Amino acid sequence: ALCELHHLTKRDPDIRPVIANEDSISYLAKTLQSASPLEKENAAAILLNVSISCPDALMSTRSLLDALSHALSNHKHHHPAAVQFAVATVCNLLKIERCGSVIGSRREIVDALIDIVRTLDSPPQSLKHALKALFGLSLCPLNRATMVELGAGKALFELVENERRVWVVKNATAVIAQMAGCEESPEAFR
Repeated sequence: ALCELHHLTKRDPDIRPVIANEDSISYLAKTLQSASPLEKENAAAILLNVSISCPDALMSTRSLLDALSHALSNHKHHHPAAVQFAVATVCNLLKIERCGSVIGSRREIVDALIDIVRTLDSPPQSLKHALKALFGLSLCPLNRATMVELGAGKALFELVENERRVWVVKNATAVIAQMAGCEESPEAFR
């Protein structure tokens, strides 16, 4: 059923608001923490698709950020597609300005995004979305100090230093530039 729902939400944007009711989102969030890799992947994909059309419904679901945090924090052990979809969901939620401080206050999410950037064998799509999410978080001044404290500066500078792909360097540099505005940055960037 989740596989079919995944395909429906991908192909038919009109079905997304129907899925966006709180009970469905709570169930999908709970499924992100299940033992089945296929269930996790499908739940994460559905959440991603719904986040495109109905981000407010996702943000108003109490268990969602905990579930995304769980998926991101265990990125080394979860199926790469599930992690990629979870990170992309965070990116979509961060497009809503007021969500930046809410998501940024969840240190475990910020730390997991930094760890995805820090991990050398992170899949390219997960890395891409993690960098975009960190950029989205860095647009909220309140999040910059947390990012610095959790080691984002070091992880990003190491990525820029060792990476050859232009898009990675460009995105990492954009996050560094945003973080440079907080008073903790000069010490952390040494």
